Amino acid sequence: MSAVCILVRLKSKKRMRIAFFSDVHSNLEALQAVLDDAKEHKVEKFFFVGDAVGYGPDPNQCVKIVRDLSEICLYGNHDYAALGLMDISYFNPYAAEAISWTLRNLSTESKELFKDF
Repeated sequence: MSAVCILVRLKSKKRMRIAFFSDVHSNLEALQAVLDDAKEHKVEKFFFVGDAVGYGPDPNQCVKIVRDLSEICLYGNHDYAALGLMDISYFNPYAAEAISWTLRNLSTESKELFKDF
């Protein structure tokens, strides 16, 4: 998982801490660790830049947290594949199996939340 926290100065001269994060890959524990760290750094806004699902065992929880928390969400290749929007034949065998598992286990609610990405 990747995350970066940045202090920005807006046109109004207000300062705000924002975080960009990606590559959650259904890893709820890693996502929670990043969010705990962001809380310590008083992050005010979150921007998600792809791959909420894939590999890990918690796709539904991760999709919900990412969507509820983020101002903007972008799809990653694993997200597209998990929604059946891309061919998984170019994925390595482990990634393809993870996506196949995610396709079978992604809830209807999570698929609906993905539409808001």
